[in-house]
Amino acid sequence: MFFQVTNPQSSNIAELMVNPATSECIVEYKSGGTYSYTNVDRVAIDDLLYARKDLSLGQWVNNNLAKVPGVIADNLDAVVRNIQLEPIAA
Repeated sequence: MFFQVTNPQSSNIAELMVNPATSECIVEYKSGGTYSYTNVDRVAIDDLLYARKDLSLGQWVNNNLAKVPGVIADNLDAVVRNIQLEPIAA
């Protein structure tokens, strides 16, 4: 189950959803693009959900997703585009 993390003051992150059970995150950036990140550190996700006060979402994404070896990023925009291009079988 994904949980939405909100921070209306984020200048870079439009939406951040995390799934602590599967170590996955989905990030929609304000500049465009939606990415799925897998193999995310569960402690980092727990800290985000339970220990955060005035945490910068952009900084959290950079420190725990974008710049971490072993975390796998997939561009969901390309996946959605490909699904929309597939003809519907009758």
